[in-house]
Amino acid sequence: MTCTLCGLASGEAAFCCAGCENVYAILVESGVVASGQNFRDTDLFRQSLKLGLISTGPEGTGQRPVLLDSETCEVVFHIGGMWCASCGWLIEHSLTRLRGIAAAEVMFASDLLKVRYCPRYVPRERIVERVASLGYRAEEYTGSSAPADAERKDLLLRTGIAAFLSMNVMTFSLVVYAGYFEPITASYSRYIPFLLMGLATPSVFYCASPVLGIAWAGARAGRMRMESLLAMGILMAYGYSAVETFRGGHRVYFDTACAIVALVLTGKVIERGAKARAMRALTLLHRLMPSKARIVQDGREHFVSLEALQPGAVFRVKSGERVAADGIVVEGRSHADESVLTGESAPVAKTVGDSVVSGSINTGGVLEIRVTRAGADSTLERIVRTVEQAAASRTKMERSVDRVARLFIPAVLGLAAITFGAWQVHTGKPGTALMHSIAVLVIACPCALGIATPLA
Repeated sequence: MTCTLCGLASGEAAFCCAGCENVYAILVESGVVASGQNFRDTDLFRQSLKLGLISTGPEGTGQRPVLLDSETCEVVFHIGGMWCASCGWLIEHSLTRLRGIAAAEVMFASDLLKVRYCPRYVPRERIVERVASLGYRAEEYTGSSAPADAERKDLLLRTGIAAFLSMNVMTFSLVVYAGYFEPITASYSRYIPFLLMGLATPSVFYCASPVLGIAWAGARAGRMRMESLLAMGILMAYGYSAVETFRGGHRVYFDTACAIVALVLTGKVIERGAKARAMRALTLLHRLMPSKARIVQDGREHFVSLEALQPGAVFRVKSGERVAADGIVVEGRSHADESVLTGESAPVAKTVGDSVVSGSINTGGVLEIRVTRAGADSTLERIVRTVEQAAASRTKMERSVDRVARLFIPAVLGLAAITFGAWQVHTGKPGTALMHSIAVLVIACPCALGIATPLA
């Protein structure tokens, strides 16, 4: 679908950006569109084109230039569904191709995505949609652990089911393996593979669905990733075994597919625990931030959000409450626990004229404080923002490892193909060749490299 105003690709939307949508709305309200006049001949269209709000773009590119002096905003998202560092690279690569995205950086160890974008060209919702099209979930980061907790519970459920099914498949597979050395009843030889396939199917298509989904999204985007290797190994083992089952063969490898799923998910659970520890400090900092402040007007108290608190306003803090903004005491005498900022556990005396910082706790009497810095300018907000920026940035070593992992994947695929061909020529047994190629795909998968470096 193309933009109604400028004609550039706009996905499923009628307009490619908020600028085109707003300009077109003005044209409609002014009656230009209803009159049948070519709106591209109007002064409004030409002026908007000159300002960079709309454009036909450079010839041969489908992209329009972004003005260097355009106002940019920065937002941090929590990303769900990432399985390795290559997932972060794919998200970054896809977002930076969007017009209006100045920078995008993913921190795999904390599941955070930091985006600097120009609201004039790309709305925040478009960023979320772009990430969702790659098979991931993006939610604006607020410090809440609810999304991570839900993802952890889902992962634990899948891991438990996968482990249970894998143990059962391995147990029943003993009957098949015994048939390699001595004859067994024909009915067992015929129907046991169907039982194994019935047990393996939910493991492959439910428990491993996150891996398969991300691999499929990468294939649609033309990108190979670590999940691609795992998905190929799982599906090759399952697919070959399913064909053998319906052909009446007894050389099936459903246990291999189930074991891969169970081991991958177990590793993911361990990694999730490491991520939770890495994010714990940031979550605690967010919990230190009050969500509202007590204002006194006409002798009556009422609460307002922190966004409504402006420099010069006076708010009241009672005993046991956190200070909502930086300010100066104008009335009252008390003590403040500033250990969150200084590390000093002893409360500090506060009286009229003394400064207080956001996040500290009033441990004594009632204080009335005049705001000097509020919202994003307050001390605690700046500390949280600094920690978020540190968590959402990567070291030079991490970037080097990401590049190596991306080059490693096609090399592993080539090596697995060579392994299959060599064993097929040497033995003439496709089942044996398949198992060796699957071993290359799974064992050589650089997940350990991609996971260990950022967590370290």
